[in-house]
Amino acid sequence: DLSLRGANVSMVNANDNEFMAKFLEDGAVELYHNNVKKFETISGGCRIPSGGLLFGSDTAAANALSDYEEGTWTPSILVGSGLSIGNVHQNRYTKIGRTVTLNASFNINSSNVPASGNDVRIGGFPYGMSGFDNGGFPIDVHYNYKVTPCAFINPAGYLYYQSTTVGGNNQQGIAPALDAVSTISLVFSYVTT
Repeated sequence: DLSLRGANVSMVNANDNEFMAKFLEDGAVELYHNNVKKFETISGGCRIPSGGLLFGSDTAAANALSDYEEGTWTPSILVGSGLSIGNVHQNRYTKIGRTVTLNASFNINSSNVPASGNDVRIGGFPYGMSGFDNGGFPIDVHYNYKVTPCAFINPAGYLYYQSTTVGGNNQQGIAPALDAVSTISLVFSYVTT
């Protein structure tokens, strides 16, 4: 058996100029590749400070899982007169790599009934959306607890739906469906820049 004792134990290369591993008393264990720290333990678990996590025999940096995050976001009204965000019941997001998934439920308060065909644009997303030429991101939206068919949201945060009774690209604003207090619930994923 081999036991190494010390408050801080390091393993270095034969030339004594590159770290291979460090073991810190009551602290981190750090592993290095070519003198660059690639893995460390922390009080809450472990962390990959550079590069990312690759699976199997994959070596492509573009495929490395290097980002995971959970948090909250604050919805906002970008377009819509007399509208404001009321109670926020749920406003979570999860980001894995470049994919962001939002899960939200909040009230929109309206001091007036928006005119037919008017838009309501919702923003405040935690990350910008990658650009695209046409179309939108399909989402599952409920307003006043009624399902909105074929809902979409574009990078500007424009919430709309396609009419199921009219063919073609007939976009309809959701503003006419708003009451004095309306509950908007949505979940969707998008790709960030």
